[in-house]
Amino acid sequence: MAFRIKPFLEITASMIGHMRAVNKTLTDYAVGSVARTMIEAPAAEIDELYQAFAAGLVEAIPTAIYRSFDFSLQPAKSASGVVRLYAQAGHNAPVAIPVGFLVASSTAQYQTAEAASIPVGQEYVDVLAVCRTPGAAGNAGPDEIRYLVTAGYNVVRVTNPAAFANGRGVETEAERKLRFVDFVRSLARGTIGAVVFAAKQAVIIDRPSGIVSERVARVQVDETPGHVDMYVHNGTGNVSDALLARVDALVQGYIDPYTGEIVTGYRPTGMRVDVHRMGEIPVDARVQAEVAMEARSEALRARIAAAMASTISAVPNDQYLMPLSLQNAAMTVPGVRGAVVVAPTLTILCPLNAVLVPGTMTVDWR
Repeated sequence: MAFRIKPFLEITASMIGHMRAVNKTLTDYAVGSVARTMIEAPAAEIDELYQAFAAGLVEAIPTAIYRSFDFSLQPAKSASGVVRLYAQAGHNAPVAIPVGFLVASSTAQYQTAEAASIPVGQEYVDVLAVCRTPGAAGNAGPDEIRYLVTAGYNVVRVTNPAAFANGRGVETEAERKLRFVDFVRSLARGTIGAVVFAAKQAVIIDRPSGIVSERVARVQVDETPGHVDMYVHNGTGNVSDALLARVDALVQGYIDPYTGEIVTGYRPTGMRVDVHRMGEIPVDARVQAEVAMEARSEALRARIAAAMASTISAVPNDQYLMPLSLQNAAMTVPGVRGAVVVAPTLTILCPLNAVLVPGTMTVDWR
């Protein structure tokens, strides 16, 4: 017999029917009577127990499915982005910067994910950096990463030209549900959906610390007969060769270097899949913000610029960035009464093989 929730009135009626069948002494079961009250008290508790059982079943069914497929929640992701390291003025030898060079904001530390060098005659170099603490706590606005933790190496100053905004907490149940839908579609390997799902699983993990330093944030495909061009982006910029290689391995199949087992890929038989990094299209924006004279500050200017930069970065592929979107972004910043977008004046298309990235964000007062 299937599980069915019995409501309070039905439970009460069943208990009264049973008492009338086995007991001829009690005859008054009217509402408000002593006998009725003594029956309704446990009936209310039984009704609550039914509801708890039902809620437990609703929660247990997806949990059992996820556990059967070993489909656990994805861990928190560290914020990442580009930091700009400045060398001593007039340095007469290249400045080598190792992997793991530490910098910090007022709330978090970040480490470089790649080695870099500042040549003679060049003032600075841009390097990919990852927050050492997973989660949204590592997100930082433009120019908030200003402190050098690692001493030496002739590096005298650091900043972050763009915001670090891709740090997030542990995957939510709603996000896991959407990812599971993609996973089910990928079970029939050899389809475009399966190839896209495989690419989204690619991550680069820093082995000593266990921090996820880079992961695929966007995937787009351009399919022609017998050939698929796949474009990936990490949501930050400067997609590494290691991430491209990881995506290619998941799509094509590979031999696990630790176990020696053959891991089958998702590529359709007879079809070539080429993996490319998405191009980056810088978008310069200029806005005139209406702000009370006493509230105007460089910090507020930076928040408005960060809001516009986030809007530009969030434009999906094959969609348009509209000037109105930038105006709305500026208006969401507390203290801004009005905003006029000076540039861009036309809509900008984000193509399939590229992403829009913030260029120079200029905020003027009006």
